Amino acid sequence: MLAESGWHDAALARSARRAWRYALAFYLLLLAFSTHWPGFGPVGSSHVDKSLHFICFGLLGWCVLNASPFRRPIHNLALTLGWVYVDEALQLIEWFGRTFSWYDILAGWSGCVVAGLLWWSLRLRSPPASKERLLDLTAECLLYTSKSEWLIAAATTAGCAALFAVIALACMR
Repeated sequence: MLAESGWHDAALARSARRAWRYALAFYLLLLAFSTHWPGFGPVGSSHVDKSLHFICFGLLGWCVLNASPFRRPIHNLALTLGWVYVDEALQLIEWFGRTFSWYDILAGWSGCVVAGLLWWSLRLRSPPASKERLLDLTAECLLYTSKSEWLIAAATTAGCAALFAVIALACMR
């Protein structure tokens, strides 16, 4: 009975959006750290660098679209594309020891667009009021209850930090 009410759907959507916003905040900190730390990143092959830009900024696009800071998805995608440009432009500051590259921007933008297309195609498959969408939101709410969401966010952040450390060590050899 509650599943059929608009209030329950709205509460589930708010809870899921809040969980995505926590994930987005942690991911933005991790991404900003990894893209601006002096001398941090892959050494050698530019293919690895462009692939990392594609994957990392595609994941950022996915998080922003699900966190939904703006009401319209196109505005959320524009925010992500703008972040890619600003992130790369800040690397012009000499202290970071990084270099600006239009190819990095194109790789990041490509990742964002692909994430946006995947997000959009999944939304087309399950309309907002469908039973499948309600089950997805319910699963997200159960996963991100108030008692466990910080533990999950901390574990995710630690896992991402460990992954970046392994990648950094592998690239430095």
